[in-house]
Amino acid sequence: MSAPSPDQVTEVLTDNYHRGAAPGDMRDHGTTTNSGALYEYRVRNNRVQKCDTWNSPADSVS
Repeated sequence: MSAPSPDQVTEVLTDNYHRGAAPGDMRDHGTTTNSGALYEYRVRNNRVQKCDTWNSPADSVS
């Protein structure tokens, strides 16, 4: 299995910045901004285990 291309990474990051609860939606998956930022952090740092929504500040995950 090869590493994803830069274009593939960009496509996935863009997609993740459009996931989550949009303004006016039921707030059950966090904001689109926080969803994208969390995914981007994990991709850029290769640190899936850093996804710790239980101990993160509420404004970072909601």
